[in-house]
Formats: sequence, structure tokens, C-alpha cells
Amino acid sequence: MTASTRSDLVKLLDSRLSIPNTNLETVQENDYNLIYRYRYKNQNYVVRLSLKKSCEELKFEVKILEHLKKYRLPVPAIYEVDKLGRNPLMIMEFVEGFHITKESVSRTLFLRCSKNAGRVLAKIHVAGIDFKNNSSTATVRPLKEINLALSRKAEINRSFLDGDQFIKDLVWATNFYKETKNSRKTILHNDYRPQNLLFNQSNEVAAVLDFDWAYISSSSIKDVAHSVLEWSMPDNQIVWDMRVIKAFLTGYNSSSIEKIVLDKTLLDWMKFSALSDAATYITRTMQPGKTTRINSYMYEKFKLIKVLRGKL
Repeated sequence: MTASTRSDLVKLLDSRLSIPNTNLETVQENDYNLIYRYRYKNQNYVVRLSLKKSCEELKFEVKILEHLKKYRLPVPAIYEVDKLGRNPLMIMEFVEGFHITKESVSRTLFLRCSKNAGRVLAKIHVAGIDFKNNSSTATVRPLKEINLALSRKAEINRSFLDGDQFIKDLVWATNFYKETKNSRKTILHNDYRPQNLLFNQSNEVAAVLDFDWAYISSSSIKDVAHSVLEWSMPDNQIVWDMRVIKAFLTGYNSSSIEKIVLDKTLLDWMKFSALSDAATYITRTMQPGKTTRINSYMYEKFKLIKVLRGKL
């Protein structure tokens, strides 16, 4: 964040939102969002400035959060929506809690949190069934990133270590999605990983964060598959953890309408999700003229799931 941007943000909070003497504490800065915490009248708040989203897209995200809040689900309350120049921003509740990783807590505690996380995801899917919104951003094409990658075959073959096989796998993903049978439409979080959840001292979910990628779809199993993938095989780890998967699914099925089991169907959706993430990463990492060939942890996870699926 540039000094001028920070200064402009402080002025906005001071004047238009009546929050004087604002001191911003950096929470996260990346290509998509600038996220800060600030304190006012002995209370903490979070301000998020979106760098990629349009105002319409942010309003859609806010509507999702407000809808889930009506169901008393653990999502942050939204206090204000505004914009800084062309960039939309929102001010939201600061939720006390902690993130977990497989390395930061005991195995028993991680399994318990995995189960609780699965239960909350099911409640989001149930609550999302009656979510109504006419926004053009409400639905996205799950094949969008895969189609983009397929349109850049030559670049991928030059830049990606497994380019030729990767293209063949993307074709499989396209055919798989077109042949799937969908259920009722609901809200999909689409990035339900440990980093996007906060837990309280009772190890219950205190808040589900980052609905940046949320959309409406009739493929709720895709959301479960991606979540199971992220919880059982975190970033930079290509290790199959069956107990985490079972704990997450046990929690999910305790509150869901449609029960999901670890079978070939779920594994195929995990493959699809891994390929979609890999396609997103690869297409955004490729640079013209770059000679170093890139690799993808998500594609390595796809290959592992493919082998395991063949054993069922």
C-alpha cells in the first residue's frame, strides 16, 4: 500500500465515516485485498479495500454475509460499505479467535476442529438454499479458469513441467463437469480452508472469513471436495490424511441435507477442484519470455488423488 493510499484511506475513515484519529494496523496486503485492523472507542474493526472487485461484486458478497448472519452463522457483521476512488471497501466486525494448522495444534484438536468446520459448512449450504439475488455476479462458470488454460495450450506446454499431460487432464475435467448431475442451488464459499476460519477457546468456529470467491451453484459437493482437499492436504503438503477427511465429512453430514461419503464421486470432484486451482495458478504465473519452468502443488495433489481413486 502506498503512503498516499494509506493517507486517503485514513481521510475517508475520518471524514465520511466519522472515525477520527485512525491508526491502521496491517493484517494482510496482496494483489486482491488490503486488509487492516483499526481501533475506535475501545473496539476493534476490520477494513478491507478490494483491488480486483467491482462495487457490484462487493455488494453481492455483503448480501451473502448478511443472509448467513440472519441464520446466526459465524460470519463477521458488516457495518459500512463505501469506496476509495474506484476501489470498493467494507468495514466489518473484528472477531477474536485463532487460526489452526496441522502443525500448530495437536492431532486430536485438529481432528475436532475439522469436524466442527465440516458442520458449519453444511449449515452454510442449508442456509444458502433460500438465498435470492439477481446480481450478474451471483453465479460464475466453474469451468472459467480451466477454459482459460485450455485457450493457452502452447504457453502451458512451454512453461509448465507437465504441460502436455496437464492439458489432457483439463479436457477430462471439462467433460466430467458437463456430465455431472447437480442438486439444489446454494451458496458455495469456494475457499473453505483452515486459513479462512477462526476458532474460539472452545474450539468451535468463531468466524468464517474471506467470501471473496463465493458464488451460487447447484454443485455443493464441489465445495465439500475443495474443503476436504484443503483440510487433509494443506499448502505444500502432498500427504493423504484419511482421518481428517472422515472427521470433516462426519461434521458435514451431521448438519447437511444431502449426505456425502468418501467414494469415487467425491474423489472425482476433488480432482476437478485441484485441477481448477492449478489452472488458476499456472495461468496467472506464466510470464512471456520467462525461461524457468513452473510447477504446481495442486497438480501434484491431483495426481495423488487420481492414483488413490484408482484403488477404490
